[in-house]
Amino acid sequence: MDYTHEAARRSWVASANDATTDFPLQNLPLGIFRVADGPARCGVAIGDKVFNLSRAAQDDLLDGTFAFLAAAESLDPLFAMGRQALTSLRHQVFDLLDSGSATLPGERRESYLHPMTECTMLLPGGIRSYTDYVASVHHIARCSRIMSLPNEIPINYKWQPLAYNGRASTVRVSGQAVRRPSGNKGQLAPGATPEFGPTDQLDFELELGFFIGAGNPIGEPVPVARASEQVAGFVLLNDWSARDLQFWEFAPLGPNICKNFCTSISPWVLTPDALEPFRCALPQRLAEDPRPAFLDDEADMARGGFDIAMTALLQTDAMRRNSEEATAIISTNANHFYWSVAQMIAAQTVTGCAQDPGDLIGAGTASGPEDAQSGCLLERTYGGANPIHLPNGETRTYLQGGDVVTFRGRCARDGYRSIGFGECVGQVID
Repeated sequence: MDYTHEAARRSWVASANDATTDFPLQNLPLGIFRVADGPARCGVAIGDKVFNLSRAAQDDLLDGTFAFLAAAESLDPLFAMGRQALTSLRHQVFDLLDSGSATLPGERRESYLHPMTECTMLLPGGIRSYTDYVASVHHIARCSRIMSLPNEIPINYKWQPLAYNGRASTVRVSGQAVRRPSGNKGQLAPGATPEFGPTDQLDFELELGFFIGAGNPIGEPVPVARASEQVAGFVLLNDWSARDLQFWEFAPLGPNICKNFCTSISPWVLTPDALEPFRCALPQRLAEDPRPAFLDDEADMARGGFDIAMTALLQTDAMRRNSEEATAIISTNANHFYWSVAQMIAAQTVTGCAQDPGDLIGAGTASGPEDAQSGCLLERTYGGANPIHLPNGETRTYLQGGDVVTFRGRCARDGYRSIGFGECVGQVID
């Protein structure tokens, strides 16, 4: 860690010094935005403003390494430069936004800022590939119990991180509507005819997502010890799921249409440097747990996790009509993940699989050991058997038309400024 993590440092952007902001000077997440009908531009979140990074590059406020940002409409070229470049950019932007900055005179400062309320956020990059893991052992165990599977924890689960390849083409930025999908559902038994129609069990999954930086060539695995260098940044991710479609199609190849209709991500990408103070140890392994050699790294076990408090909120159509605020229905933490981000990258590349800059990986539903820490409605309601009772008297087992789901994530640690992810929002449209 370095001077950019010092809690006492303040910004000349007044809203960045508010104790409740997700985006103090110590955060500086990256994103792509536009104002009105203008072009896409690179920006940095600071308080309730967006700092125009593209204009800063155009005006030579950044060193020549980042001159390309003046015309960039995607973060992929920046991700491709790797961790060291991202650290250098963080330092330069920090120095520009610091209250003691001499680079930006007072009369010029405001011209580089846009109110967030006037900005439209776009996807950070092209996202050519999307993989979603199941890093929480609590999620897979609870789901196995609900589905009455023979093994609460699959035999292969603790030998390597398990994942499916999702549809990169339907990854959408926060705020876009989620249309209820249709497909086959019903009893999966010899002679049974499935019913085709809209899902009755639309669900969300509260996840942490991360983007690949420089990547690796085909045929060159990335070991755990070097895998963290491959991470460009982190977002909140909602892996929308149609459970009745999932149960019908799941065997033998796993999820496909039950999840391919939409994946939502938050727009601001938090860099690994921003999250450095909030690293933590992975959960203690049981004595009988295997330690596969290609994933076993003591340094990663000691600091490969992240202490990120994660919350899912729900606002129904009736709540919105009555001007009632969204209510928190799930609170959990990313520190419950059994597998680390580095282990997921090592597992994905162990075969020689290539990763490209801007590839997206989901860590899976961030469920904890307690039922209230369940990261999706399937778990939270025990397959619909235990409805959630909302403050206005409504209940929910699965999502209904008009429901708005909001994810939030926040990091806190004594001696450091708290930082957050902003929001990942989606509204269900029937």
